[in-house]
Amino acid sequence: MLTAQTFNLQEAKTIFNKYSVLIVEDDLTILQNFKDTLSHLFQNVYTSTNGVEALELYNKHKDELSIIMADYHMPLMNGLDLFTAIRSENKKIALMLVTGDMSKEIFLKAIKIKLDEFVIKPIQFKTLLVLIYQILLRIEQDKAFQKQKKDLEILFKLLGQHNLITKSDLQGNITYANDIFCEVSGYSKEEVIGQPHSIVRHPDMKNEVFQNMWETITSGEIWRGRVKNKAKDGTFYIVNAMIMPIFDKNNTIQEYISSRHIVTDEVGENEKFNEFNKHLKKNVIDLKSQTIKVKNELENSYQIKLQTVLQMEQQKFQNIHDNLTDQILRLKEKNAMLLSNLDLREKELQQVSSRQGDFYQKQKEKAQQEADKAKILEKELELLQNEHIELKKNFEDTNNLFLGARADLEKAKGRIKELEDVVKHYDMAKKLEATNKS
Repeated sequence: MLTAQTFNLQEAKTIFNKYSVLIVEDDLTILQNFKDTLSHLFQNVYTSTNGVEALELYNKHKDELSIIMADYHMPLMNGLDLFTAIRSENKKIALMLVTGDMSKEIFLKAIKIKLDEFVIKPIQFKTLLVLIYQILLRIEQDKAFQKQKKDLEILFKLLGQHNLITKSDLQGNITYANDIFCEVSGYSKEEVIGQPHSIVRHPDMKNEVFQNMWETITSGEIWRGRVKNKAKDGTFYIVNAMIMPIFDKNNTIQEYISSRHIVTDEVGENEKFNEFNKHLKKNVIDLKSQTIKVKNELENSYQIKLQTVLQMEQQKFQNIHDNLTDQILRLKEKNAMLLSNLDLREKELQQVSSRQGDFYQKQKEKAQQEADKAKILEKELELLQNEHIELKKNFEDTNNLFLGARADLEKAKGRIKELEDVVKHYDMAKKLEATNKS
């Protein structure tokens, strides 16, 4: 509770500075003291020494005045008569009567006028400031309440264009229903006004949901949830509901407002999506199995074929290599024999050349023929060696083909791994989507 001891003037200044005050006092000394002190607090301070002048000042500045403080005993018009004239046309302005007269007549008249404060003289200045500050706090609270009320009315009007809107009392009985609520539920306004909201409750809804709802809204919080309702014809409709408590200016719950929008089609679409998702997931699993199967078959088939081709090429090369080596050895042996025979013939010819000139010439020609044959054999040997080199090159090409095929196999394995990653990322994306929705 705020008292003169707990009152903090520095903190209160931010409130005082927003408002203007009219002080009516016939004692000029008291009036001047009030003005000098309060001018540092209020936005504007107006003063008067009699009721008639004060009423004129009020009419001139009533749009900015928030509080009027007046003495009871004043010339021309007393404080209560002044307040009666003002209250007749302004129910909101704060009125504070300051008097040393505690007669029953004055007290009853003050109650009738609905004064905000009745102050008995003498009074300490700090106590007076506390009373003024409490009045200003009530004005602030009332402004905030009126703003909230106006904002709620705007929100209520906007929501009512598209949503199912109802109001209910503290027991949950319907006090208002808009046209959309009546159209969707199938009830007329006359049928639902005064009825509890259970008139549209669907038997599928659990009691725990509504217990949680009442615990939330009675504690002053907003409740949100999905509710399945039952229309008058027995069909159901699903809504996303928001129920909020409405407070009066004393911060007491006055009523409840419920706003709902239909999500029946959305729920059906979600069910279809979930069914499609299951089907898609099954296809993904089948694709993964098929991918693994194709991968294994491809690896096995490719490896078997490559091994078979390689073995055949190796065997073919080995056979050719052996055959060429054999022929080269035989040719070398034959060439050595021919050269040896040629040397012997030349020696024989040299020995008998003096006696057998003609015979030597013939033998020499024959030897030349043998030499020519030897050169031909050397060329054939060279050709065979070139063929051997070509076959060796073919073997190297075949081996490179095998290595290239192995590289293709590795690329195929990499592609299969990419497919597995795609499937894995898809599963993760679906799980994340399911988590976000929940």
